[in-house]
Amino acid sequence: MLRLLHRFPLVTRGLRAISYRARLGRGEPGGEIRYHTIAGDSSHHWSVTLCSTLDPEEIRRWTTAQTLENIEVTDQVSPDRGWFLAPGEDLHSVPPGWLESALLVAFTESIDAMVLAERVSSAPQDLPTSAEDLLDAPWRSLTLFSAQSYRWDPRTDTVRYRRDTPIAKVIGPNGVGSTPPRSLADSPNSRGPYLGARPLPGLLKIGLADHLPAVKTDEGDPRPGILVTVPFLARGGAEHTLFETLKVLHGDYRMAFVTLAPHRAELGDRRNDFEGLSPHFFSLGDWVHPDAMVPMLLHLIDRLNIDVL
Repeated sequence: MLRLLHRFPLVTRGLRAISYRARLGRGEPGGEIRYHTIAGDSSHHWSVTLCSTLDPEEIRRWTTAQTLENIEVTDQVSPDRGWFLAPGEDLHSVPPGWLESALLVAFTESIDAMVLAERVSSAPQDLPTSAEDLLDAPWRSLTLFSAQSYRWDPRTDTVRYRRDTPIAKVIGPNGVGSTPPRSLADSPNSRGPYLGARPLPGLLKIGLADHLPAVKTDEGDPRPGILVTVPFLARGGAEHTLFETLKVLHGDYRMAFVTLAPHRAELGDRRNDFEGLSPHFFSLGDWVHPDAMVPMLLHLIDRLNIDVL
């Protein structure tokens, strides 16, 4: 039977769609996410445009607190390339590496908008259920938009689609590896961490870039660079020993941290402590599929001028 279905792909897709709609009708999660490798585009600039009519001094304080160095600011025109942030009336208080981290995920996956709410204390607990929700408060201020798919209108300070079939990724307060506080069955417009403005197909294909743009930073710091990779940073003896050791060494080295597995609340979380040693902190296990991690790690090694892994 399976061999016969493979010979008739249209029938297979039709049966998949019927099964998908039936499961959604019963209130059950439905559909499938399939990841595949795509060629990364090294021509993209590692930068973000902040589109806002807020007080320039407030914007300056917010941007200078971020580790991302290339942040352009405009209050007059929507960018026509790259990624942009249009926070509206609210610039959230976020970790210093927030924008850098959101951009890293945005460059890795074939998505049109990227929401990073993980470890943002003011983020809403109820997750959005459609890409439409990202165009307005409270989610818009935590969303990075692709200029190819969205535009900002400075006259009305609104964000609208350039095309009406965008795919957005939402990393909620608990990351993508944990069940959100209010668990919702997949709806026609949502599947896992992905949202559409229209109902998603039964088979949602997400591309993962095989390489990312290489942009050097920290070139003026002569200290050797160390990238510390760990599964996660719970509250245990191993993490305590690691922290105390690195606390002694951090004055002599540039440090960056990467975690590769989801954090679990019941094990505790020491990431805030380690961020005191370096603002370059990337919780890959809480953000992306494991297949996306290798090019992300290679990119970080190159961009942060890492000497020791």
